[in-house]
Amino acid sequence: MKKSVIAAVTVAMSVAVLSANPFQHNRADGASVVKNRFQAFRSACSPFHGIVLDEAQRNAMRSLKDEVKRELAALKDELTMPLLAAVQNGAFDKQAYTEAVMANKALTVPVRADAVETMYTILTPEQQQQLQENLHAIENNGTCPGVDLIAE
Repeated sequence: MKKSVIAAVTVAMSVAVLSANPFQHNRADGASVVKNRFQAFRSACSPFHGIVLDEAQRNAMRSLKDEVKRELAALKDELTMPLLAAVQNGAFDKQAYTEAVMANKALTVPVRADAVETMYTILTPEQQQQLQENLHAIENNGTCPGVDLIAE
């Protein structure tokens, strides 16, 4: 469970910090669209709940996000499509699929780990403490800070 929580938190950290309003997004035509309840819950369930970034921190996070995108894009040619690797011989090859997924992770996890480390260092000690408390609440209690699961 801890590995899946850590993976979910890693992804949520990069998305949640930069989202102005987790319950809506803008389409290409500029219209604001409210997400469905599940998407809204996932966006609101952030380990960054209650952490307010100043302008410099927001800019640093945005720059980091752009840098990570560039680094992952540079790996594109080295990544494989696991499903394609698994069905090359006409039948599903579970071992080939697993190996392809693990090879992709071996390439991308170090980039993401560096990004999470940098994100953490951008925070003040008080914000780091709040993040730790939020993570403990998510992991130990199964609760999302600031999200009422019963409310409609």
